[in-house]
Amino acid sequence: MMEISVQILYGQLAVSRPEIALLNLWSDDDVAQGFSWREGSISFGVPDHDGPSVVEVNCVDTRPEFLPNSIHAVEAPLRLGDDGLLLATVTDEIHLRVRAGLYSVRCELIPGTHKDSVQHPFRIRLTFIRDPQS
Repeated sequence: MMEISVQILYGQLAVSRPEIALLNLWSDDDVAQGFSWREGSISFGVPDHDGPSVVEVNCVDTRPEFLPNSIHAVEAPLRLGDDGLLLATVTDEIHLRVRAGLYSVRCELIPGTHKDSVQHPFRIRLTFIRDPQS
């Protein structure tokens, strides 16, 4: 597990293959479901929020239980190549090493947390669940 503090702007956090660095465009249906998907890229909605959030990144081989205190959770597929993963907001990009393969990416929003003397409105748990066939 890895924890990263990021600035969420315009209510979105994206994960993608590094060569697809642009954030996704959102339709009304995407906003309603809480994420925008296209091949190689997922943008997750973070409601009513601009500012710092703690992002927890986990890579696992088996599907974990949903967190009991999550207020919103979605999952979408993502195929990663040998170049790993880009975690991005409107202003930040963080390159992470993740094995190539097909994943279900789960994004869970947990009510605020206090970290390093900063109040974060949300803790965002990103779980990359590796497909055993990939």
